[in-house]
Amino acid sequence: TDKEPTFVPQHPGIAVSQSSTINTTYVDQSGAVWLGSYRGLYQLDPVSPKFHHYGPGGESDPGFGDNTVRSILMDKQQRLWIGTHAGLLHLSKDRTIAKPVLNATFDGGQPCRALQMDSAGHVWARSERKGLVRFDAKNDHPEFIHTGNSRLTGDRGSTLYIDRQQTLFTGTGVDVIDLSRNRSSLSSEVFITDPSMPFSPTTIVEDEQGTYWAATDNDGLFAFQLERPSFHIRNIEHFPCELEDSSGIAAPYITSIREDRIGNIWFGTYGGGLHRLSKANRHIHQYSMNDGLPNNTVYAIEIDVRDRIWF
Repeated sequence: TDKEPTFVPQHPGIAVSQSSTINTTYVDQSGAVWLGSYRGLYQLDPVSPKFHHYGPGGESDPGFGDNTVRSILMDKQQRLWIGTHAGLLHLSKDRTIAKPVLNATFDGGQPCRALQMDSAGHVWARSERKGLVRFDAKNDHPEFIHTGNSRLTGDRGSTLYIDRQQTLFTGTGVDVIDLSRNRSSLSSEVFITDPSMPFSPTTIVEDEQGTYWAATDNDGLFAFQLERPSFHIRNIEHFPCELEDSSGIAAPYITSIREDRIGNIWFGTYGGGLHRLSKANRHIHQYSMNDGLPNNTVYAIEIDVRDRIWF
């Protein structure tokens, strides 16, 4: 149903301060909720009030090198990949050792802003300024894709998303890779750039009906369809910031997007609180500190196996 949510503070042991801002969220195959912060990594039990902290002052400090966690992913081998402000690491199963995978040796110490895994088990990492890296599922061998060896329009950016059809979106604009092609190695012809997209997304999510939702950092929210096999963007719908309209978006910077079990689109904003969009009538409901939020800036959203929203 579309009943109004109740906001319940969880895990008060995670101090609310600038140093503990939640940058990213992730739900693994077991249902555990992972939070990346400026103080390392938190693992939350979705059922009990228990949580674990891996980082400075936590039950273990694996030695991330840089404690700002930007991205999290668990692969098919149950290995935890952690993207930090200085590179990419594997976290040991006992959560005591962080081993560098992509660091200054490969990437000049650039932030690893996003992680995704394709259906073959390859892990994809997006560097903020050095392009895209694919790690082979069998041996973790890295393959670098950048403007020098591909049609990638830019090496900067944080967007990285793989949809159900194995289409990968990346870059600062409209770079698309068709991963459904059976290739042992990537090449320039895999990249397809669509010049028709009138916005630069920071986050893209596909909903259950096949509509794509794109966040921007200055122009609100967009929805669109992807035409195949041309990969042209079609049926673009824009939801701009409407400061004077309580049924619109309260801030232009959209930080994160998720779809709940009944098809509502939830998205966080920088300074405008949390929003819920009903796809049936396109109605947007705003939630702010007046409704019980601890802050009007929502950096990350995740929905767990019990359809609860964490942010």
